Amino acid sequence: MLQEFLYLLPCIVCLFWAVALGVQWKRNLRTQKIGVVVLGVCAINLFYWGFTDFPDYKVYSYFTILISFTHAGVYSLLWLAYQSLIDKRPFTRKDYLVFIPPLLIGMIYTLALFQMGVENYLALIAGYEDPKSQQPLISGLSSSLVHILSAFVNNLVAIIGITLLLITMTVRRIWYKDNRQAFFAQAENQSLPHSWALFYGVFALLFFILVILVGEFLYYIEDYIPFYVLFAVAACLFHYLGYHLYYLRR
Repeated sequence: MLQEFLYLLPCIVCLFWAVALGVQWKRNLRTQKIGVVVLGVCAINLFYWGFTDFPDYKVYSYFTILISFTHAGVYSLLWLAYQSLIDKRPFTRKDYLVFIPPLLIGMIYTLALFQMGVENYLALIAGYEDPKSQQPLISGLSSSLVHILSAFVNNLVAIIGITLLLITMTVRRIWYKDNRQAFFAQAENQSLPHSWALFYGVFALLFFILVILVGEFLYYIEDYIPFYVLFAVAACLFHYLGYHLYYLRR
């Protein structure tokens, strides 16, 4: 029971602040409205990674379609949230180009999964979870695409997106190191202390996720205790962000 609670704790925290902000939607700033969407998407991703005991694996297979869009898409949303935090100017078409990679990945993954068939996908998953099982080996272009996109490309796109966003935030922080007031000068009706808290909170969260994603390529952990710690830290970070996002408006 404790294991399930710790795994779902970050999801619960995201949902709590998403609902709290959603209730006052009409009074929210643009950053807060985008933040509601970000927290909702994060809750979906965290539920997927935290709730592993799906009663129906067919539901699980369809859930992976949604995750194929949202896993890398959340970083595109974070980019828009960051832009709205530092600048009140309306978004342009160039700003929305950040959604092209997650949309392409999601569309290709969805088409490949339906082409392969749900039953074959379930057999493929069973083979991953239990290599000694008697499940038949699923081969072909569709299964290869599903494996590559879910196990490699999606994480790689997320790593690239996080890295670019961290670099952008670092450069801006250095550029305005002698003029902290001008950092959010164009942002409208938002608290400066909470703006700074959100900036550093997003930076910490992105760096935390980057370490986890890069670590997946380098090592494999069988012990559950490190995962308990990671999910607990994630819950704290999301609570920090949700709190300051809620009080962002002056």
